[in-house]
Amino acid sequence: MKHHTDATPKELNRVDETASLQPIDLAYLERTTFSDKDLAAEVLSLFRASAGGYLEALKSAQTPKDWYEAAHSLKGSAKAVGAFRLAELAAAAEAIEASPQGAPMTDLQQEALLDLQHHLDEVFWFIDQYLASH
Repeated sequence: MKHHTDATPKELNRVDETASLQPIDLAYLERTTFSDKDLAAEVLSLFRASAGGYLEALKSAQTPKDWYEAAHSLKGSAKAVGAFRLAELAAAAEAIEASPQGAPMTDLQQEALLDLQHHLDEVFWFIDQYLASH
């Protein structure tokens, strides 16, 4: 099986056993956008434009509430476009007991941020490839 980073843009459209390896479940996206490729592209573009802001909000969270709300927002947005692995990582971040106001981030928070950043980069790459091929 190919990892998504080895896929050509044409292969990005194929829904098969590699779908679980793809950062975005295209079958899910197709169902939720009623097979309208323009709508799918618009949804992905909107996600691309907003998701980085949620990660930045996590990085700058001053209170446990700020941390939770940013993680929760990223989780919901990721689920909406079919970025289920990213949503799982955001749910894990959401469940972390964040450091109190004014205290440095915990090791778990920092690790969650690194995981989210890495996977978000993969999702963004995937979206860019998808948009370029449509």
